[in-house]
Amino acid sequence: MSYRLPKIELPDLWGDEEPESRRRPSRAEEKAIYKRYKGKCAICKRKTDFSDGEIDHIKPLSKGGSDSPRNKQWLCHRCNKLKGNTRTNTQVRKLLGINEKKKGKRRKVGKRRRKSDIDFGFRIPKFELPKFDL
Repeated sequence: MSYRLPKIELPDLWGDEEPESRRRPSRAEEKAIYKRYKGKCAICKRKTDFSDGEIDHIKPLSKGGSDSPRNKQWLCHRCNKLKGNTRTNTQVRKLLGINEKKKGKRRKVGKRRRKSDIDFGFRIPKFELPKFDL
């Protein structure tokens, strides 16, 4: 007595074809993203050569991100390895000790007041005595 197992179609896990959501970006797409970031890493702002950087998904595909060019950024190898799919750009900046620039309204800097202006609340004009030739 022998049992026969039903034949089940399994996906080709080790094949050459990648699913559509994990396709490798074309060279032209890589260069376009490199130019968009002006060759600088999106996290540490360090200038990199084209061969010294990688394309990274801002929101990882494993976390529900898309494969569109808007979700891709240029990173140096170091920042990409630190980021992985578990950290955000801000968390990697904190790890590296990089301060972020705060965006907001700039404080207006006015003219510096003299001590006498502050004391009297108004500006005292300079007065010079006329010079007489004797």
